[in-house]
Amino acid sequence: MKEIISAVLVILGSAFAGLFLILLFGFLFSLPLYWLWNGCLVDAIDGVNEITLLQAFGILILSNLLFKSSTTPSSKEKSGDWTMSSWMIVVTGLLYLYISIEQGYKGNVPFCIMYGAYALANVGLYMSVTKWN
Repeated sequence: MKEIISAVLVILGSAFAGLFLILLFGFLFSLPLYWLWNGCLVDAIDGVNEITLLQAFGILILSNLLFKSSTTPSSKEKSGDWTMSSWMIVVTGLLYLYISIEQGYKGNVPFCIMYGAYALANVGLYMSVTKWN
């Protein structure tokens, strides 16, 4: 009987340790989003409020559910190429272009140049992913 109880405790302890590690790494991966949001977006875009680390974690999970790109080889592709969602690259590039124009309109030249370069980089990424020559 003691052996069964100890086995159950080991299983429960492992499950809780695994859950703890998943949450720990989730919050660690949320830190860059948290810092970028509060450090850059709040000052750059009017009407954007600061967020908490828990909200950053929620945004990270939501964005992964909504916009997860395929990072595994397609079953149709025998060459082992990695695929990416081309429509997501286009949407991201257009968002960068909009933010670049908005920052230029506000007179914030460094951010205008930075987001313009991001938009241009997404054109190259789109061309690379779709093998558009």
